[in-house]
Amino acid sequence: MGKREAPVPMLRVDAFLLTYPPQRFIGAELATHALLRALSDRGHQVTVHVVDGVDRPYGFDGLSVVPFRGLPDSADVLVTHPYISPHLMEPVDRHPAPTVMMAHSTWAHIRKAVSERPLDLLVSNSLATHRLLSAEVSSTVRHVVVRPPLRYKPDRAFLAEQLLSPKSHRVAGYVNGIRAKGGEIIDDVIAHAYPRWDFVGVRGGWTDQNSKDLVLSNVDRFSYDRQFHPSEMIDRYYSRISMHLQPSLTESWGMSALEALANGVPVVASDLPGIREALRPFGPDWVRYVDVDGPPWVTSGNVIDLMDDLVEVRPCGRSAVDEIEAIVSDIRVMSANDRSTCALTIEDVVNSS
Repeated sequence: MGKREAPVPMLRVDAFLLTYPPQRFIGAELATHALLRALSDRGHQVTVHVVDGVDRPYGFDGLSVVPFRGLPDSADVLVTHPYISPHLMEPVDRHPAPTVMMAHSTWAHIRKAVSERPLDLLVSNSLATHRLLSAEVSSTVRHVVVRPPLRYKPDRAFLAEQLLSPKSHRVAGYVNGIRAKGGEIIDDVIAHAYPRWDFVGVRGGWTDQNSKDLVLSNVDRFSYDRQFHPSEMIDRYYSRISMHLQPSLTESWGMSALEALANGVPVVASDLPGIREALRPFGPDWVRYVDVDGPPWVTSGNVIDLMDDLVEVRPCGRSAVDEIEAIVSDIRVMSANDRSTCALTIEDVVNSS
C-alpha cells in the first residue's frame, strides 16, 4: 500500500477586500472568491472582511463575509487585492501573517501596489499579467498564475438552440461601457452600424458607463441601472445577441468575450495579449481581432464588415455544440488546477514563514 498523504493543518485565512459578491460580480472579486473556495474545500477556515457595502455578516457560497472591523491577530495568512486604497492597507502591512495579493490588471495603481507592498505571494490572472508584474516585485516574492473560472456552467440546451441553425438577426452586445473597456469605441461602432445592427449593453461593475448618451432606436442599454447576477446573463444577454464586441483599450484576460464564446456567440475583440490568451482555444470562425494601435477601431479592418462576415461563417450544428463543450470543459479543468496549485503554494508559504 502507498503512503497516505498527511493531513494539512487547518489555516485561518482572512481575506481583506474592497467589495465582494453579491454586491459586485466583477472578475477580480469572482476570481478571488474561487480561490478562497478552493482553500475552504481543503479544510481551511476562511473569513472575508469587506471594506465597502457590507453592514452585517452574511454567508456566500459557503464562506463567511463580515464588515471590516480590523484583522484578527490569529490569522495565519492574509489575502487581499490592490483595489484597496493604500491608507486602508496599513492593517495588512502591520500584520505578521504572510500576505497574498490578487492582481487582475496591470494598471498603474496595481503596479504601484504590488511594488510597494510587503508581499509573500502574488497571484496574477493571466500569463500576460504575470509577465508585466514580475518586473515590479522583489525576486523573493513567489508569483503564480490562476486563470479565472467561468462564472457559471453554460447550459447545453441553450447552446444547442444557439448553434443548431444560423442566426438571421444582427444584434451586437457589449459589457462594461467605461473608456478602458472601449465605451467610446462602442459609441462609434453604433453610429456607423445603424441601422444594419441593433445593440444591447450590459453595465459593468465600476465607474461611469459610456462617455456619450446616444439615444437611438437600435440601442438598448437595458441594464445600465444596475449590474445583474451572472446567472441572468443567458436569458438577458446571450439569448438576445448574435455578436459580442470587446473593444478594450486594456485587458488582462477577457472574461466577457470568453463567456460569450462559451455560449455560442462569436466575438470581435481588440488584439491584446490578455484577450488572445483567454480566447486562444477558439479559431477564426469564432473570433476576429482588431489592432488597437492602428486606425480607429471602427474603421481598422472594416469592423462592421467583420461583424457581418463572422455571423455568416460562425459554425453551427451538433459538431459546433460538441466543440464548444469540449473547449469549455478544458478551460474549467485548467482553472481548477490553477486554483489547486495556488492553494498548495499558500500552504507552503505559511509553513515556510
